[in-house]
Amino acid sequence: WKTGCGEYGTEGLDNYDVMLNYYPKDWLPGNDSEEWFPDRILQSQTSSMHGDWYEEKSRISDWISESQKHQALATQIMTDALRRRSDKIVSSAIHLLIDAWPSGWMKTLVGVDRIPKPSYFAYKKSLEPVRVNLRCDRWKVYEDDEIEVETWILNDTADKICDAKIIATFRNDHMDHSSYELSCSVNCVSSEYAGSVSIRIPGVRGREVYHLDAVLISRDGEVLNSERFYVEVFERAETRETNEVFCIGSSARCIAAGLGLEVQEIPEEVRSDAPSPGSIIISDPVIYAGSKSIIEESVKRGSHALFLVPENCCEEW
Repeated sequence: WKTGCGEYGTEGLDNYDVMLNYYPKDWLPGNDSEEWFPDRILQSQTSSMHGDWYEEKSRISDWISESQKHQALATQIMTDALRRRSDKIVSSAIHLLIDAWPSGWMKTLVGVDRIPKPSYFAYKKSLEPVRVNLRCDRWKVYEDDEIEVETWILNDTADKICDAKIIATFRNDHMDHSSYELSCSVNCVSSEYAGSVSIRIPGVRGREVYHLDAVLISRDGEVLNSERFYVEVFERAETRETNEVFCIGSSARCIAAGLGLEVQEIPEEVRSDAPSPGSIIISDPVIYAGSKSIIEESVKRGSHALFLVPENCCEEW
């Protein structure tokens, strides 16, 4: 059995010019820098659902940019996923490839002024007739991790593609790290899994963006398509040698005891050569003030400090 899928879509806020020209004035901020939240727009899904996908913004321009960026990513992910299942799914419809009334359907890929949003171009790229496609569940990794990236060949044409190959290179902006080659073929109007590449993540300082570049090459040597998959790599923090819990103040000791933690108390006068604890629970601002420099240095070395600040008492800290 074959089937179609429709409709799928994600909200991307209208462009600012559309808002200025068509929105009620009380939906908009007084100026571009004024704090603004998309709940002013009637039935906006961005206001209620953005927390599942990206951080909250404060200015209208940032909300528009981030929501449209998310819309483009979701469009690409879903379209690629449906194309990979061409063994079952032979048609699909996105919500919405039209220039709908402003704010009425912000899932549109085109504004009412017929200016495309970024998702329009993401959709167009995902629908290229012959494609190499990279898929991985992990987009953020630590150095020395190993990840598997699937490679697919997608073919919406009436021609079978035989004896092609996919060449993939894992690199950053400065050098190549590793390379891979996979043989592949695909029937007409079909998709085919070509295999996975196993990547050992190199060491980094802080964080760094790497990418896997894949090129689909025909048996005649023609480049048919290419794709890039990004992964953000983080440096591994050094493992702490101790998991001790220290308490500063009576309230901190009571809470730690209630949690069943074995704790040690940092004395009022902490020597400079005091050991670096794993966690510090702090409830007494006076004792903390005398130990502040030692605690800050300990946190820099990987400890965690938890402050228990009573309501309306922040001035003491």
